[in-house]
Amino acid sequence: MLSRHVHSFHVKLLVVVGLAIPCTIHAQRVEVTPFGGRQFGGTLGTRTGELKIPKSWNYGLILDFVTGPGTQLEVLYARQETSLVQRADSTASDSTLWDLAVEYFQVGVLYEPEISRTTRPFGSLTFGATHYQAQEPGRSGEWRFSGGFGGGVKISVAPHVGFRGDARILFTLLSPVGDLFCDPTGCLTGVEGAIIAQSMLTGGLTLSF
Repeated sequence: MLSRHVHSFHVKLLVVVGLAIPCTIHAQRVEVTPFGGRQFGGTLGTRTGELKIPKSWNYGLILDFVTGPGTQLEVLYARQETSLVQRADSTASDSTLWDLAVEYFQVGVLYEPEISRTTRPFGSLTFGATHYQAQEPGRSGEWRFSGGFGGGVKISVAPHVGFRGDARILFTLLSPVGDLFCDPTGCLTGVEGAIIAQSMLTGGLTLSF
């Protein structure tokens, strides 16, 4: 079990590095921001009710490659440890199906107007993939196309050190869906819907090189 988790981590690390390598070719400066924060869930309809992803803490890494005045190429990895909750109808109570990990792999562009050297607001637009992994032996994971946008502020406290705060909304394209999270005994069936949205509020320490 441990070896499988280590292998999975190595694969995901290679994906992030693979996204980052092309961005370094013309980069004038690189900003590295490990972050943590709060991720808020989305909902998805089924034929008998709805599925929900409860809010929980998240963490990840942002790489920004400065390519010119006010423009940066951005690579994002974010992970949320949560659960998948089912509600049969509006009057029923929630029941947890299993623990769930939600991962985002995104690459895009960040625009940062040169207003101040110490306080820099920004906006970003990214595209990539979402990985939903049921934390239950034998049950399949789900990869889907996703994209998002957000904004925030960077505050410099030293020549190569600063703080960054982000607010971001991410949309995952699920349609067409019907069966999800299959295992040898069956699948989660009757899933309906096209898009699931999540939002995140994060903060982190930025190091620039």
